[in-house]
Amino acid sequence: MEKQEFLFLIPGIIYGSAIFDLLSIGRAKKLYWESVLWVILLFFSVVVILFSLYEDLNIITSSIINYSIFLASPILFAQACFLLSSADKEADLKVYFLNNRKKFFIVMFSLEVVNIMISYLGINQAIPIISLVGLALLLLNVFFDKIYLRLLVAGFLGFWIIVYYLT
Repeated sequence: MEKQEFLFLIPGIIYGSAIFDLLSIGRAKKLYWESVLWVILLFFSVVVILFSLYEDLNIITSSIINYSIFLASPILFAQACFLLSSADKEADLKVYFLNNRKKFFIVMFSLEVVNIMISYLGINQAIPIISLVGLALLLLNVFFDKIYLRLLVAGFLGFWIIVYYLT
């Protein structure tokens, strides 16, 4: 086992628990369409994240600072997944989602900041304007409880996933 494979075990386990949280949404008696939408988007996002990280694995594991910044991403991703699925099988997912909406978008905003840092450290590129638009949309959702803003972010993320799958 090489160094990169060994160091990727921890994030792999964290992403695995996040996927478990995403899949556990099916336990709820009453599903909410917006929760299901976010679960689908986050599931495909983790696939894109894992696929894109493979190329940068050497850079990520080259120093403890890069690796520490990188570890924040799966931790925040797992937290976002946790905020989507209730442990209570009797919970109404609409109420659960709306009660955790602010926390969810704070975590998603933090995740995007960390991912921008990882991208900057790994690829040595300037922060693309599209990431700044994503940050602004996520931040708007922290402060404003409007469904069209949430759907705008979901559409933005869905578009990013589709583009990544097609390229």
